[in-house]
Amino acid sequence: MTAISEQEQAILARREERFFRRSSHTAARYLRDMEALPGLPNAMEPFLTALRHIYVDHKGIATSRPCIGTYCAMVPQELIYAAGGMPVKLCSGHYTAFQIGDDSTPRDACPLVKAVAGFHEMKTMPIYENCKLMVVPTTCDCKKKWQICSARKPTFM
Repeated sequence: MTAISEQEQAILARREERFFRRSSHTAARYLRDMEALPGLPNAMEPFLTALRHIYVDHKGIATSRPCIGTYCAMVPQELIYAAGGMPVKLCSGHYTAFQIGDDSTPRDACPLVKAVAGFHEMKTMPIYENCKLMVVPTTCDCKKKWQICSARKPTFM
């Protein structure tokens, strides 16, 4: 493994800072828009608080259960709850994460797979770091070939 130069470290640090700043700003804007909706039910408060905690403040998930990350709606949440875990859906796109993941994924991979690969490479989203286990259903060819999760966390296909 080659050592990273100081210049490369500085570039990575700027990229990480830019990602945090952009994603926090965008998430805060969407939250403000949602909170300004007329007739917003009080029952939305826990949802909005969780979004703020995870995507604006970039903190992990506050739960006593181990988090199990899933990459598709095809993973039955009941199985995760039955195993004592907390399901966390990780399929999400982000332009910066997509650009970073584009370098390490197959050319024909979809933007979702590229963004997820970018999130894993950046290691900047605590929601990914909170997960003790990843479940990747093989619902598409890229997910069948994609092994980036297993390098960082125990992964079940």
